[in-house]
Amino acid sequence: MKRLFQTATLLIFFLSSYAYPDCIISAQTDKNSILVGDTINLSVNIRSKIGENCIIRDDINFGKFKLLKKELKSENRDNQKIDSYTFVLTPLELGEVSIPPIPVFTSTDAGFSDEESPLSTQEIKITVSGVIKGEEEAKLKDIFPPEKVYERTYVLIYIVLTLILLALSIYLIIRYLKKRKKQNLEEEKSKPVEPPLSPYEEAILSLKILEEKKLITKSEYKQLYLELTEILKRFIERFYGFGASEMTTYELNIYLLDHPQPNLNLNDVRGFLMQADLVKFARFKPGP
Repeated sequence: MKRLFQTATLLIFFLSSYAYPDCIISAQTDKNSILVGDTINLSVNIRSKIGENCIIRDDINFGKFKLLKKELKSENRDNQKIDSYTFVLTPLELGEVSIPPIPVFTSTDAGFSDEESPLSTQEIKITVSGVIKGEEEAKLKDIFPPEKVYERTYVLIYIVLTLILLALSIYLIIRYLKKRKKQNLEEEKSKPVEPPLSPYEEAILSLKILEEKKLITKSEYKQLYLELTEILKRFIERFYGFGASEMTTYELNIYLLDHPQPNLNLNDVRGFLMQADLVKFARFKPGP
């Protein structure tokens, strides 16, 4: 393959060489096909007689190629001047693109000639391919909607763990409260239960407490008779076994008339309750 390329290069050299009385010019490239964005080296060699030069101007038209770099090397050999030009080019289009012929201008010791010589390089065709197949016919495509990217998250795990800890805390609190309540009940049961006071003992104790309040010296007769009435009804209720505490004076009198109780003087009870009602409701002031 390398030998074939060398043979083709020599063939291009001889085919692109034209004889001119004073100049011989040849041109070749290092590649015949490139990818878009790549560069290609165009080499142009000019042989001329010393004293009658053939040159290439700077304002060269490279067609569909852009000049990136230019180099010139000159040497004298066998009464001839050899100018070697190297042009670094990059394509501007895809497909089969041509490097146009490069004209050569002559100059002598007398000065530079503005007339273009009939000598120029041969047109060279280069195949420029895209990176993507069929890129020369490619069209812009619609923008795809953004894809949803799923990231690993531990939020759900944290929520579940939090709920588990919360449920465990509530369970422990309820368990502790039940245990504490049970302990309190057991402590209450373990305490020695004092025997209840008899109706007579309870009444005497209540009268002593009432006496300590000194309501008589304070002239608080209404409060005094309220508490005396409650003590009396409580004693009758406990001693005789019926709901005297919830009865009014009238109801208690009717009940005792219908249900006489042993050792209970109805007149004394009725007289006291009527006097108590006068003090409580009629603002009656009792004597000493």
